Amino acid sequence: MLDILFNYNCTFVEQKLINKLFYKVSWYDKRITPNRLHNTMLFTFGHEFVHFCEKWNAEEYLQFRQFVFKYMDEKMAKDYAEGKAEHRNMEELIQARMKHEGRDYDYCAREVLADALAKILPDSNFAQELAQENMTWVE
Repeated sequence: MLDILFNYNCTFVEQKLINKLFYKVSWYDKRITPNRLHNTMLFTFGHEFVHFCEKWNAEEYLQFRQFVFKYMDEKMAKDYAEGKAEHRNMEELIQARMKHEGRDYDYCAREVLADALAKILPDSNFAQELAQENMTWVE
């Protein structure tokens, strides 16, 4: 999919991503424990990486978006049935975000996708299904 080397020779776009990650972490409560910091950085990286991929390869981003939406729709439907989720699927979540933020559909869909990936990134089932769906995404 994409190899990013976080070193002094990174591109401007990569440096911008790195700066954004550390900026978002820096405004958090100063009493962050190592575990909370790890989770915050993982979430922020996953979220911002989605935006980076959208700009890097729009065609594969759309395929990836479909995959994540399908995966999340299944997970959300189950969680909703068990009373663990407020929304039944990604579409409901996008509509709720549009209403709450007053933004357009495309913006909210991008943000909901980025948040979703950040949350499911550590999920080994997601990684396995992703690899089975399209091996080039995980190479």
